[in-house]
Amino acid sequence: MKAASFGYSRARSTAHALELLVEHPEGRLIAGGQSLGPMLNLRLARPATLVDIRACPELRRYEETPDAVVYGAGITHAEIEDGTVPDPSPGWLRRAARNIAYRAIRNRGTIGGSIAHADPAADWPVVLAALDAEVWIEGPDGARAESLVSFYRGPFATSLGEGEILTAVRVPRPSPTARFGYSKLAAKSGEFAQALAVVVEDRDHATHRTVVGAIERPPLVIESETPFSPDLADARALIAARLPAGAGGPVHAAALARAVRDARAVPGSDSPGGHAGSGPSSRLPSPASDGAGPDRESPIPGHRAGSAIAVAEPAGSGSGSGSGSIRTTIRLTVNGQRFEAEVAPRTHLADFLRERLHLTGTHLGCEHGVCGACTVLIDGIPARSCIAFAAACDGAQVRTIEGFADDALMNALRGAFTRRHALQCGYCTPGMLVSAWDIARRAPDADESRIRDELAGNLCRCTGYRGIVEAVADVLADPARPAPAAFSGARRMPAAARMVRPAPDLREAPSPPPRSDPSGRLRSEPGGVADASAITWRTEVSASPETLWATLRDVPRMVAALPGAELAGPAEARPLRLRLVTAIGPMRASFAGEADVSFDDDARSGRIGGRAHDPASRSTSEGRVRFRVTGTPAGGSELDLAIHYRIRGPLAQFSRGPVVDAVIEQLLARFAENLAAAAAGEAISQAPPPGGVRLLLAGLGSVLRRWFTR
Repeated sequence: MKAASFGYSRARSTAHALELLVEHPEGRLIAGGQSLGPMLNLRLARPATLVDIRACPELRRYEETPDAVVYGAGITHAEIEDGTVPDPSPGWLRRAARNIAYRAIRNRGTIGGSIAHADPAADWPVVLAALDAEVWIEGPDGARAESLVSFYRGPFATSLGEGEILTAVRVPRPSPTARFGYSKLAAKSGEFAQALAVVVEDRDHATHRTVVGAIERPPLVIESETPFSPDLADARALIAARLPAGAGGPVHAAALARAVRDARAVPGSDSPGGHAGSGPSSRLPSPASDGAGPDRESPIPGHRAGSAIAVAEPAGSGSGSGSGSIRTTIRLTVNGQRFEAEVAPRTHLADFLRERLHLTGTHLGCEHGVCGACTVLIDGIPARSCIAFAAACDGAQVRTIEGFADDALMNALRGAFTRRHALQCGYCTPGMLVSAWDIARRAPDADESRIRDELAGNLCRCTGYRGIVEAVADVLADPARPAPAAFSGARRMPAAARMVRPAPDLREAPSPPPRSDPSGRLRSEPGGVADASAITWRTEVSASPETLWATLRDVPRMVAALPGAELAGPAEARPLRLRLVTAIGPMRASFAGEADVSFDDDARSGRIGGRAHDPASRSTSEGRVRFRVTGTPAGGSELDLAIHYRIRGPLAQFSRGPVVDAVIEQLLARFAENLAAAAAGEAISQAPPPGGVRLLLAGLGSVLRRWFTR
């Protein structure tokens, strides 16, 4: 899929970015785009305008003081990993950075973008919360500083207000005797964490803190007066005492116990490679060259190198080139040749290279940054061209696989690939070779384990990887291997600068949303919808059973009580037609669906079976809900729900199960409030669920069911 059309503005400074957000209130910020890019491609996010802040110089600064290091929001994960900017700890941040996604993602992804995106499975929110970091924010009302812990309000939800920008993060220095433990459990290297735990024990500061992440809520921060126990049973009890039932499982307890053991095993030291628990690592060399230069032969027949080539929009260009009337002019250097072209803002670099320059060696696979087939060099470092917009590459130097024709190191790798039978269908090979070239340049001493970790972001469906790994190892082991040529481009590195700390934010954080007793919310057995997720929910309503049932029986009032839902047809129609607008962070979706509803007045119970479809993201869902109203001794009511749902399509890739559960929990809480208000004859609030999670995202299909189920 390709991104929907949007406008594009490039900010020259933070102040300019704030002005652009005023001009485009529906606009979204983009820096590295490594999280937002896939959502745009899958049309889960459809902003009217993107405001590109990658070139803002204030966001590329850092400051080192005796008690902290301040990172500008535009500093990349790779720059922290490589030691390009100082680490306030004994290498702990570098260690965490190495475990974020893949190198090509780390090269463009930014620390500020990761924090502001607020993915519950992200590394930085957990690591930085453990180190008591704070974020600096600028907006229409001035600048403020806020604790990172209070900054997070829910999955993909933060305290950022309208028109505000996260500009920096301040990380305090731990004491020399502090210990750090880190454990990330994932299906494979580079994937979303299934569980994440960080432990910081600092006796000099009387601090014993652990933070548990990937619980699909804000990171769970646990403070203790005594050191944490490495025992698994103790870790389970610690988490169970602080989270609702079902919010944290054995895998999170295992991560916590491992993090505690890691802190005890490696006091005050770093851990290398991509794995927790190993010994210290040395500073990695700074990025070197991509070998592209202005004197290379033009890749376009009939043109001489040295002069810019104007590239016209091809007649009848399709969605790959980006349709729509909005155009922006870009100038970039590709394989040593300078080009100038007008492109639609939604045009990806990969599409520009393939369709406008006919450099088809760059392959397109997943188109959301996972498979690595589209990997090219942008300003000398590997990047995913399928989630890098051509407009955002204005002024960059790009090198595709065609640009390595005369590169001695690449030719050595090609020869090794041939000898080791490291390719079959060849679709992954261009991206694999570009990544392998970067490994040989950046990590020439890599062993087999390191090579495998570095190549984890390049998928191959044919070879089983052994031949590829052996080919790279052969080149690294050759003492006569060619050295990469010097990079002729000027990558703008982070700059040391004085950064003024804003006043702390003294506003009181909103109270958490109402929630039923955790014992009343459980995982139920599968049923109703094959291979579906299941949730049960019980909540109390002050109205009498008769009044609550009458409210549920009144379909228009019931639908009105669900935030974001509205009838799309007559209330008497069966199946009932519904429309639901949802949002989760940057993701927006509009679902249309039908629901079969039945009521049993004698038992005050009912069933709903629903189906929903979002044509923009091509996501579908289906589900079944059972609901029942019973009385309480105090004269009130209890509403019991059993929800089974299944989501398919692009949205399912982002709506990890526990996120859906957390979203449903908040929506149900708001729904219960609205039902109580409706039963009392009061106005129904249409405000989004607390914490900004007005996202049904995950519930998309389940939305319908549960919506109805209320």
